[in-house]
Amino acid sequence: MRRIFIVILFYSLACFPATFESLARSLPKGQCPSPQPETDLSHCQFSRSQLRGINLSGASLREMKLNGFDLRKTNLQKADLTGAQLIGANLSEANLIAANLRGAVLESANLEKAQLQKARMRETQFLGASLRRANLVESHLFRAFLYGTDLRGADLSKTDLSEADLSEANLTSAKLVSANLTETKFIQASLENANLEGAHFRKNPMKLASLEGAHFKNAKDLSEWVIQGLDDNWIHSTSQLEFSIRQGFRKLDGVDLSGADLRGLDLSKGSFVEANLEYIDFEDANLEGANFKDANLKGANLKGANLKGANFTRANLYYSNLQDALGVSEALKEEFKQ
Repeated sequence: MRRIFIVILFYSLACFPATFESLARSLPKGQCPSPQPETDLSHCQFSRSQLRGINLSGASLREMKLNGFDLRKTNLQKADLTGAQLIGANLSEANLIAANLRGAVLESANLEKAQLQKARMRETQFLGASLRRANLVESHLFRAFLYGTDLRGADLSKTDLSEADLSEANLTSAKLVSANLTETKFIQASLENANLEGAHFRKNPMKLASLEGAHFKNAKDLSEWVIQGLDDNWIHSTSQLEFSIRQGFRKLDGVDLSGADLRGLDLSKGSFVEANLEYIDFEDANLEGANFKDANLKGANLKGANLKGANFTRANLYYSNLQDALGVSEALKEEFKQ
């Protein structure tokens, strides 16, 4: 009978590791006036500055409302902040190594220079937060919402960002070496001078992303237009992409080519759907049958261009120069005249 009980217990622990972990890590109830590490503080109500700079490693702050709190340099290593509300909180230089922030709300929070190595941040919300120069090496950000975040100079090497939303985020000079970027959204994001060596891309919406100077050596499953913009050193540049276009590359949906010089080129049947072509120079170019659906052509120079059969559905042609362009109706010229 004893042997059977042991076998059943072993099987239960193997099948329900999360339950066992929560039991093994049950914490004593903490004293709110004097918060200590490795205690459960989720029942406490603190003043906004009470927790600044103290040691709360391993403490439980689950689902607490800490909006606007000053947590600068606070030690929250391995702390449980699951579902916590930290809107506008100051966590600059805080120690959040291996902390659990799953489902936490950090909208507009300050996490500059924070230590977030191996932190668990599945579905965590960082809308408009600052993570400038933060260390996020080997952290888990699956489906995290990082829309509009400041990640300049941050280290996201070996980070799992699969299905995360980094639209309009600033990742200038960030490190994403060997990061998992499967289905990560980079719509209108800045990745200028970022290090993406060995990163794994797959099905990445990168519409209007800025990649100037980004390093892609040994990166996997890159979009074709990204590859076409790489030089011999795996560095992306607009000039290299323009060169590829001159060599016949035409699949330019969602690409930012604002201000590019493409005068006199044969770009017939090219695809520019949702591309940013603001102030581009298409003078005397052959754009017959090209697809400009939803493209931004504001201020574009289309003087003398062949636009016969081109698709301008919902395209923005305000202040564009259509002088002597072929295949353009007078009504269209009048609608978008300078």
